Amino acid sequence: MAGSCNKEKTQQPGEGEYFVKFKVNGQQKVFTAGAAGPKKQTATDGKYLFSVTGNKNTAGGINDHTILITLLNYNLIKAGTYRNSGSSTNLNVGIIYIDESATSWSSVWVTLNNWKADAEVIIDELNEEYVKGRFSSSVYRGDQLDAAQSITEGSFFVPVY
Repeated sequence: MAGSCNKEKTQQPGEGEYFVKFKVNGQQKVFTAGAAGPKKQTATDGKYLFSVTGNKNTAGGINDHTILITLLNYNLIKAGTYRNSGSSTNLNVGIIYIDESATSWSSVWVTLNNWKADAEVIIDELNEEYVKGRFSSSVYRGDQLDAAQSITEGSFFVPVY
């Protein structure tokens, strides 16, 4: 009798334990579909870009409830702490949140309008299979400083593609 080979299945987004979790003004959000990348980072115009996304289908299969975390750096993105620089010429962290009603909220407006820049992403672990980390930020609707939401207690564990 021939032996069988059990090939371990690679975990896919939305299966098992992958997640992006965070609170918006104290209300818990949990997305089980998400991804990060690119697996092989290449500099464009001397900058490296790495992103983490999480989403939830809320209307007819459309991913209109989403969070996007982007890191832009002059060095290879690796484990460490990344903060919004408060300058449009050196944007390190951008967080965009699209809520259940498809309204966009962004930390990028903070930087462009010289408001308090408090976006922070901590990458605890990054390898060719997955990325784990934490994040927080104030996000704004358009250029309206009085229309703010607070994203706190953010954490992610998503596959890298």
